Amino acid sequence: MNDDNKEGEAEYGLVVSFAGQPPEFVYGFELGGIWHRMQSGQEAEIKTTTHTYNREILQRMATADGWDCNIAASEVEGWDYTELTKTKRLDRPNPHGLRVI
Repeated sequence: MNDDNKEGEAEYGLVVSFAGQPPEFVYGFELGGIWHRMQSGQEAEIKTTTHTYNREILQRMATADGWDCNIAASEVEGWDYTELTKTKRLDRPNPHGLRVI
């Protein structure tokens, strides 16, 4: 799904089938793609649709990397509208972003 289309424009995308995979695999695949976008440094704002199952983890990812996370339910059950906005650069002594809690 192309999430950057303008209102009223047609939208096309390639859908990959995960037939035979557990739902957790699909949710993890979704989060991995979003995490990659967050870490790339190429985008300061990400607007996308996400599975409702991933709400809590998306919020944790955003907090861990200095992003604001706004999630709203969509009109389709099981899906959310998610908007991530980079708010700050975190100074980390550890290059891998790990921290002791």
